[in-house]
Amino acid sequence: MPRRPKVPPPTDYPHIRLYAYVTTSDAWHSLTPLARALLIQIWVRHTGTNNGDIGYSIREAKKEFHCGDHQASRAFNDLQDRGFIVRHRRATYDGKVGRATRWRLTAEPLSKMNPATHDYMNGPPKPEG
Repeated sequence: MPRRPKVPPPTDYPHIRLYAYVTTSDAWHSLTPLARALLIQIWVRHTGTNNGDIGYSIREAKKEFHCGDHQASRAFNDLQDRGFIVRHRRATYDGKVGRATRWRLTAEPLSKMNPATHDYMNGPPKPEG
């Protein structure tokens, strides 16, 4: 029976790439598993053009990861403290419609004119005390 030729997979599938320089950084190793999972979920929402406008709320994190307010909030704080994400716009609620906090991934460029800042490469914050 003849072999079928290998067909390369299409390259237009949505995906994220975790580069070795991200996953080998001290900041990555200092994250909790929940914070790592949250970062990946935020990254999944990045389309290549919406950095700085990636919406993700604590409520969504609680539902996605089956955790409490404190754990979800701490995961967001860890990602901010380590330099993986930056809050670009605070959450709003006008009595009718609420908008989740908008995030910027520091490993991705904000635009062609604003390259990625890679804030996480500065290392984890030093413990106080």
